[in-house]
Amino acid sequence: MREIFLIRHAKSSWEFASIPDIDRPLNQRGLRDAKVMAKFMNKEGVKLDALVVSPAKRALMTASFFADILAPPKFITDKKLYLADTDSIYHVLYGLDEDWNSVGIIGHNPGFTMFANEFAVKLIENVPTTGIVHLSSSATSWAEVDTMNTKVIHFWTPKKILR
Repeated sequence: MREIFLIRHAKSSWEFASIPDIDRPLNQRGLRDAKVMAKFMNKEGVKLDALVVSPAKRALMTASFFADILAPPKFITDKKLYLADTDSIYHVLYGLDEDWNSVGIIGHNPGFTMFANEFAVKLIENVPTTGIVHLSSSATSWAEVDTMNTKVIHFWTPKKILR
């Protein structure tokens, strides 16, 4: 059994237009939502073997909340996740350590929404910032994860959690 938590980075700041995209930090709402969603996952009893994170500053800042609150044993930055498309996300997934069963992957849209929809019964129009899509797979190895053995279990958003 493999558990995948696609976590879109929290809301980033556009305050300084001259900053390169990869260096944009979180804004105040992003800081709040990242903490809220990490606490929510902890309350839900989620245990992660690893966090695999895009090198973008907004993704790393988001990941810091999940790492602090969920305390996964491994924290890895993977440059393939920066603005990744579906194929790149599969590539990251297929390269995960086989000893891990539950992984949080923190990255970006539109790739995360497209990837999640490969496994969704009901279309997910958009994974919003700090949205989390929980996928569960009966695959015995990461390389076996596919649309036949994997499905969306939960789709959590800050709006739903903060109600």
